[in-house]
Amino acid sequence: MPHSELRPRLDKGLFASPAATNIFAMADDVSTLAAALTHADSSVRLEAATKLSRWGNDARGAAVPLVRAVGDAEEEVRECATSALEELGPPSVDDLAALVQLLHS
Repeated sequence: MPHSELRPRLDKGLFASPAATNIFAMADDVSTLAAALTHADSSVRLEAATKLSRWGNDARGAAVPLVRAVGDAEEEVRECATSALEELGPPSVDDLAALVQLLHS
């Protein structure tokens, strides 16, 4: 899906499944959403990446898990993770070592 089509779908919440909606009904912190990026259910991973993309720079603590999610098996998860990373800006100094390690793995 082209990036120009992805953003409006993210903004409207068109990727949310009932299972993901239930899991995230009370998720309002970056660490919960970052952990959900590795969930077995792709709809949960997708919803986590979608929410993080809406948080912009406030999702900075999920930078490393989002970079990992760019390699997800599901295309929509990869696209949403990429979109979230685009909203983050430069990585924090605390994340640099983990990001460099990901480059070498």
